[in-house]
Amino acid sequence: KFKNIINGILLVTSYMKKYCLSFSGISGDVYLETATNYEKQRRELAEAIQINLDDIPVMMDKFENDGIRLTELGSVPRRIAERVECGHMPFLVMFAGACENIRNACIGVRKWIQADDGYSTFIQFDITDLEKKKETDSKLLRDLQVKVSHLDHRLKVCKREIQECVGELKRVAAKEKSLKKHEEQLKTDLREIVMELEMKERQREDTLHESSVLTHKEREQLEKLTSEIEHMRLKKPVLERKADDLKRKLEFMKFRRELKSKRETQLQEVKEELREAKRELRRTESECERLERNIIKLREIHRFKTSPEVLKKLFYNMPLTHKGTGAGGGKKKKGVVIVIPDLPFADSDKLEKATRVTATLIDKDWIPLYRTLPFHPPRGEENLRVDIDDITNTFLRDTLEVHAKQALYRWRRMHTRASVDDLKKALTAIKRKDIADKVDEELSKKRAVKPKTSSAVKFPKVLVQTQQVRVRHSLSNPIK
Repeated sequence: KFKNIINGILLVTSYMKKYCLSFSGISGDVYLETATNYEKQRRELAEAIQINLDDIPVMMDKFENDGIRLTELGSVPRRIAERVECGHMPFLVMFAGACENIRNACIGVRKWIQADDGYSTFIQFDITDLEKKKETDSKLLRDLQVKVSHLDHRLKVCKREIQECVGELKRVAAKEKSLKKHEEQLKTDLREIVMELEMKERQREDTLHESSVLTHKEREQLEKLTSEIEHMRLKKPVLERKADDLKRKLEFMKFRRELKSKRETQLQEVKEELREAKRELRRTESECERLERNIIKLREIHRFKTSPEVLKKLFYNMPLTHKGTGAGGGKKKKGVVIVIPDLPFADSDKLEKATRVTATLIDKDWIPLYRTLPFHPPRGEENLRVDIDDITNTFLRDTLEVHAKQALYRWRRMHTRASVDDLKKALTAIKRKDIADKVDEELSKKRAVKPKTSSAVKFPKVLVQTQQVRVRHSLSNPIK
């Protein structure tokens, strides 16, 4: 009686193992937690179902060959045996134990089907979350790039100012000693002139006060004193100006030394800040690349879970992905291939919508569009020509829409400030305002957003009963 039931459950399980796939391994990045968790759960469910089904013939063989004890039965048969007081005859409740195994196997199948049914929805929620995080990290990455560029400019300015200070100090270093000596000499001369000037002025005043009538000799002496005083008064400003000039030169050298020392301190600070900014930039770049890889993986999983073509391939045991072959049949495509996002999940990105509409309508005008689009940092005509040749040769057998998509995604990758406005201006410049209008029309459409219910799939496990090994899992409400 149980054989047909077991075979039926095994048939259903075989179909589930073939079609209810996670398309993921049991280990992976933390961002793939939903996929890896489902893969672990489906394996545990399959194992639990198999153990429950295997337990029935094992229990029968054991009873026929060795006999069976009540303690080797499951909790349900034991409770029944205790209730009806037949603990000394456990074979009477073996049927209840077998029914419990069948029931647990059916519960496992039901839980597996429910989990697989919600798997693609949870994957889509993860994609939405990762795209939001990627957008945030991309903004942070652009800010860090600007910060690193600014710090690099400050570093170069500090180095240039230090070099200028060193050059000026080298030019005047040989004269510094003589300048200081000359300054001391000028200070001495000034003190002597001031003292001599005061002395001669007192002599002249004394001469004038000693007698009201001066002799010829006294007049000559007075005129000589007056002449010397005038000469000293004229000489004193000259010496003062020279002393001031020397003082300014020495102060300039001192200022340059202090500036050099200050710039060297700033240089070390800027170097440390630049080192930390570059370290943070590398971390952010690595995180963005990691997010991109996981988004691509999750999109692939979602595409596999929702595409009817995948079911056909699974039915005929065909490979799920195409190998990248060129005209030679066995040669891989050369050149830079930009991964095109899965468009149904990129609707929240305005630039992605604009890219999709433009690639669909641009046709052969994608080449002048690519040449017209702005780039930051700028790319020369030769680089643009190489890009166009690369796209044309790499996707020689593909449609113009694929060429346009590759060109636009390459522009978005190369242009750190890519925006919808830049794309619309370029379309208008090549006289394709009709496409720009279509872009506006597409962006004006509202998208229905489903509320998120959970970030990861959680599956209850199945109760497993066996004589050799007891596997106990928590179980929700059973099937009635």
